[in-house]
Amino acid sequence: MNLWDYIEDRWDLIVFETVQHASMVAQCVLVAAVLGVLIGVATYRRPRPSAFATAAAGVVFTIPSLAMLGLLIPRSASGWRRA
Repeated sequence: MNLWDYIEDRWDLIVFETVQHASMVAQCVLVAAVLGVLIGVATYRRPRPSAFATAAAGVVFTIPSLAMLGLLIPRSASGWRRA
């Protein structure tokens, strides 16, 4: 079975799951946008909540970078030992 036969046999399922995925992404973006606007309005021109929101955002943005670094360290360390 080649790729085109696979797609043809499962076309209904592929379309259904594509629409379902697009719906989930749209819902998550909508919720994130509403929360972001609410947090922005709540912290506008207020020093303490603004500082807390900025610090929390910094932590949230740093975690994926640290996780990727943690995944890459063993790969790069093993490459250095072989040389």
